[in-house]
Amino acid sequence: MGRVTNFSKEYLLFKSMVYAEENGISMITARSLASFCGCSTYPIYAHFKSIRILKEKILEEITICFDRYLTEYVVDDFFSIVHLLKEFFSIHESIRGVVIKSELDMASLFKRAFFEYIQEQTGIKEPYLLELLWLNALGSLNSDKSSHEFFETMTLIWNKLAELEENLPEVLTNIQYLPSR
Repeated sequence: MGRVTNFSKEYLLFKSMVYAEENGISMITARSLASFCGCSTYPIYAHFKSIRILKEKILEEITICFDRYLTEYVVDDFFSIVHLLKEFFSIHESIRGVVIKSELDMASLFKRAFFEYIQEQTGIKEPYLLELLWLNALGSLNSDKSSHEFFETMTLIWNKLAELEENLPEVLTNIQYLPSR
């Protein structure tokens, strides 16, 4: 008779997202996750062929959750999108934690020159500008191949912003994905 696992795939995926929030997605290993869940590594490998596949599923869940959240909103202007994203990331702490603890180059995004350039080009007032910078931080990934899907999601958001706000400068609507070397 084969081994039996009492841990469902959904449970392990949920616990993986919680673990990623607390420790960062790059820190997920089979042993660390098994210890966190209170099980052996068998249930993890019974449901996911590898840790890489598990990490991909975490990113898929983030995207699915985000899409589901977006369908509940009627977004008709630039600032609605900015506030929607702020609310989404504050409600879904596990997703926010994954994003915050991923390898984003936050320091370069918040340099004063960038801040001033955006303010001059868009005329956006300071409270909204901080939200815009947060959006750009999410969209300007400086990471590995697993970041590409999230980058594509953020590119779609920027394209939507460009449709709604005609005066956005090209630097905001022409974001390029540059995988780390």
